[in-house]
Amino acid sequence: MGGFIWLIGALLALAVLPLTPPTAPLGGLGWIVAAANCLVAFGGAALLLRRRDVTFDALLVGNFVALAQIGVAQWLAGGLEAPYWELFVLPVLHVAAIHPPRRIVVFMAALVAAAAAPLAYDGWEAATAAAFLLGVLLWIGTAVITYRLMREVREQRVKSQREEGHARRMARVDPLTGLSNRRAFDEAIGDQIVEARAMGRPLSVLLADIDRFKQINDDHGHVNGDSCLRQVARTIQGSVRATDACFRWGGDEFAVLLPSADAERATELCERIQVAVDSTCRGPDGAPLSVSCGHTEIEDGMDADALVAAADLALLTLKRARPVAGQAPASDGAPAAFS
Repeated sequence: MGGFIWLIGALLALAVLPLTPPTAPLGGLGWIVAAANCLVAFGGAALLLRRRDVTFDALLVGNFVALAQIGVAQWLAGGLEAPYWELFVLPVLHVAAIHPPRRIVVFMAALVAAAAAPLAYDGWEAATAAAFLLGVLLWIGTAVITYRLMREVREQRVKSQREEGHARRMARVDPLTGLSNRRAFDEAIGDQIVEARAMGRPLSVLLADIDRFKQINDDHGHVNGDSCLRQVARTIQGSVRATDACFRWGGDEFAVLLPSADAERATELCERIQVAVDSTCRGPDGAPLSVSCGHTEIEDGMDADALVAAADLALLTLKRARPVAGQAPASDGAPAAFS
């Protein structure tokens, strides 16, 4: 916006320059000063239009420079009779749109001083003073309206971004357990695979589900089943490392991403989760809950689907192998399951 304002101001000044020659105080030398003024204006506009890293301090300084340029153009063109003072509205718009009130007040004070300069070096005239006063009031009104409007725009934008961010987070959170959901898991596992391969470190995926959960729902209802899910979710979340990520994968199944964890560490976590669930989680009848866990470590050539499928196979193998109470970990390179 600042670049366009500078460009518009430079073009307007250039358009009226032949009609108001800058020769009143300096004669022909005034053309050189006016040319330098135009070069600065067009250069500033080009700089602002091309760069996106200009600070607010630099923008404010640039608007003070614009005030000085307009004041010089007014002086070169004859003072009170020249039309350049109407260009003051452009930097007013820019400053009021992007700066806080304390800066706007300081800028407006400098603006009044620059605009009133012709009254000092050309002498006092009632008609000119009235026009000047009206201009000042219009500039102040323009500044107030612009500031209020842009503040509301910014507040609405911040509110919209906040609501959008909240909606985005909620779309990735399971409302029942508070864990991240399947959508979040699908997004996270891809990132973790890329990072693991780039850093040359292991990555494991753990899947767990609640034993006999369907029977709990059938015998005691879904409300009690939901209570079991929340208990197990809290317990799993409390059992993992700070760097691990827990998800409700679907139904009574939970997933855990284990960055920098090999099969041995994943096995330890399986055992820790099972002990914690057995000791802290209770079903509707007061009996301890239990979970089954399967895990796998990423291998060369595995994508996200293959990694999850291997962990799911480990869990499924365990379920099919019952009623065996415990099953030794599979050999290296194969998925492991625990009950």
